[in-house]
Amino acid sequence: MFPGGIIFYQGIGVGFVIGILQLAATSYLCSNSVSNSFKDFLLTNLLIYAYVLSVPTTVDRSYTVRLLRYLSEIPDGANREQIAQFYVSDFVNHGAIEKRLAEQQATGTIVRRGNMYVLTQTGVVLDLAFRLTCRAYVCQHSLPKLSEPKNEKIR
Repeated sequence: MFPGGIIFYQGIGVGFVIGILQLAATSYLCSNSVSNSFKDFLLTNLLIYAYVLSVPTTVDRSYTVRLLRYLSEIPDGANREQIAQFYVSDFVNHGAIEKRLAEQQATGTIVRRGNMYVLTQTGVVLDLAFRLTCRAYVCQHSLPKLSEPKNEKIR
């Protein structure tokens, strides 16, 4: 249920355990009403979710953060070609592709068939949700142009 090595799920898992412990402690040890304890449980989980999503997950996945770390190690700076090479080297040669594939397999959005990766039904729904969200927030112009899926019905 909580794939190992995926910071987001690990954080949510820890948050859920903390919330359950809080629920038990406030309900039984502090004699709070179950409804108040449950409200506190939900609030705790919401705060942990917001933190996990906004800080460690972003740092783990963000190539902007990686760029800043890279440049901090080079006091004289780097030119555009060096930065481009860093991205290629860091992403391709240091396991980032494998990490992303493993994450998506663990979450059930892709499956491997032979040496090909394909979307599951969950992946199709998620892709559609991302496309609709991008359209709603007009972010599609900032994304690289990808070929449109053959079966996309919403334009």
